[in-house]
Amino acid sequence: MSLTVSLQLLHQAKHGDVDDAAFIDCIRTSLPYAWKVVTSLVDDLHHGGEFADNQGPSAR
Repeated sequence: MSLTVSLQLLHQAKHGDVDDAAFIDCIRTSLPYAWKVVTSLVDDLHHGGEFADNQGPSAR
């Protein structure tokens, strides 16, 4: 796994704070499968209670 980091984001990282939205977009676009798994688990937690895992079929 690796991130595809834009030159602009890399420049931000080298010279100060990285914009949260830009960093999140970098993760979302670079790691689409991981992004889907994590956001699906978060969604399951928000709609279903105290526990969520990615081992069974989604309720959606």
